[in-house]
Amino acid sequence: MLIFEFVSGVASAFVAPQVYATVPTVVAGNKVAQLMGFSLAGLSSSQIFEIPVGNYLATISWRISFFCLAALAVILILVLQFNLPETKVGKSENGHSFFSNLSQALKNSAAREMLVVYFVYTLGSCHHFVYLDLV
Repeated sequence: MLIFEFVSGVASAFVAPQVYATVPTVVAGNKVAQLMGFSLAGLSSSQIFEIPVGNYLATISWRISFFCLAALAVILILVLQFNLPETKVGKSENGHSFFSNLSQALKNSAAREMLVVYFVYTLGSCHHFVYLDLV
């Protein structure tokens, strides 16, 4: 269970920045803040409702929550596949790849500090939900 909790956290660490990067590319400038608010509200509500819904499903069978989550993921992938507009991927505007930009950011001490601050913030704001789920 702990390994799967870790894998889930790593997966969400890859997905969340993609959501935040995609929002400004698919909506008009005056709607970016509103859509970012909706995406953050969705993230927060999923963390809040995950525990009671998961516990209820566990009363039926401990396996059913995993199957429900997998089914929901497939449905969301299909909805996004047909409704999310095409976005530019690959090289950034400056012609550098993602890893090249990441390498440059990690060489910058101010960027490293901000990444550590964001990591600590995320760890502090989300760890209690994971803890409650494991208890």
